Amino acid sequence: MKYLLIFVLYLLNLYLIYDTFCVDEDVIEYYTNKEYNIIHETLYNNIKKSIDIFEKYNIKYWATAGTLLGCIRDKKIIEHDDYIDLGMNEKDYNRLSKCIKEENELFQEFKKAGLHVVEKFPGKLIKILTHREDGDYNKNKIFIDIINYEKKDNKYESVEEGWKHTEWYNCDDIDNLSTGVLKDIEIKIPNNYISYLERTYGDCSKDRCWKIPKKEHDHEDEVNLEKNVMNLFDNTYYINLEKRKDRKMETIRELNNFGIKNPIRFDAIKDYNGAIGCSKSHLSILKKARDNKYPYVAIFEDDVKFIDVDETYTKLNKLLNSNIEWDVVLLGGNNFKPYDILDESIYRVKNCQTTTSYIVKQKYYDTLINHWERGLQKLIETNDDSKYALDQYWKELQKKDKFLLIVPVKVIQRKDYSDIQKGHVDYEGIMKDYK
Repeated sequence: MKYLLIFVLYLLNLYLIYDTFCVDEDVIEYYTNKEYNIIHETLYNNIKKSIDIFEKYNIKYWATAGTLLGCIRDKKIIEHDDYIDLGMNEKDYNRLSKCIKEENELFQEFKKAGLHVVEKFPGKLIKILTHREDGDYNKNKIFIDIINYEKKDNKYESVEEGWKHTEWYNCDDIDNLSTGVLKDIEIKIPNNYISYLERTYGDCSKDRCWKIPKKEHDHEDEVNLEKNVMNLFDNTYYINLEKRKDRKMETIRELNNFGIKNPIRFDAIKDYNGAIGCSKSHLSILKKARDNKYPYVAIFEDDVKFIDVDETYTKLNKLLNSNIEWDVVLLGGNNFKPYDILDESIYRVKNCQTTTSYIVKQKYYDTLINHWERGLQKLIETNDDSKYALDQYWKELQKKDKFLLIVPVKVIQRKDYSDIQKGHVDYEGIMKDYK
């Protein structure tokens, strides 16, 4: 009876851990080492079954991204990685896509192996995961990603949804695959993997070396990004009205493309005067950041659009690695004179409006909260949003404090219907024209 009870408790523990993993992908998860071990065992089991099927049906694949890094550097899945990345040429990717649509013999082969295949983004990304009896494949975080690579000239380039950079290999590296080992499983790898690992995870002849694991336990951060930049976005909020689900999806896509994987949706506060609701929403987020002692908070409105992700990232990184002090960084804004040119990519602004995308330091929370609360009270009393809307009223602070704008502006507001303005708006031209 004692051993039966222990066994039942063990099964219950496994179920609770499994249930933790089967959650909506928008939710952030932080796992214990024990939980990672269970995730990895599931992944090893599923990748072995998948490889057997690929070989039986002559489907060409290869390890890519973090899985390739783990295969070469660690001979196993990276310690804190929670999924597997495989590349596939367009021809074989389409065979998998077809099997999903037709539920043909190949699809049934996966089913017999206890696996389910689903196309997350048509033509871009397929996921292989453990079969679920409830059939709810929108809730599962233990999966194998199959990324489609199109042949363009002498390269294979990824077309996966949401990647910050296009991944690519030379044709010779994929047309003549080698074999590596992931734990005790033989897996196909690119022929010349060194060049890919160097450009993706760090050239050992320079500052960062792909051979050296990062101390931080976050597989997303294994990508060759300066850690201090992404630290700014550890606590990222976007403001979105419940009825604007179209804007929600667009905003998540934009933020994901920049590398922000788990933005937090803030349910926009509605008011008869949209400017009042907007002020209340921004203030609520700032107060959350203050209460939680966040070192930084990044706030986006749900019409944000990144024109050039790489340029924005590079210039933000340049700012953070300089000695320039700041209180608020504006990724985008509608800027007017006067302003100070600190360098070719950073302006200290004194007359910049719109709050579509900005970052605030912890030390400045109280200053901005107190100021905006005074402005909100005046806005309620006078209904004059030309003076007291938050993106107008913070100009008083800009005149004396350190508000920096990344230029040229590559983060703008999308052309769309505005619930605040009660009509379609297009600010792209004036946001770019900051001189």
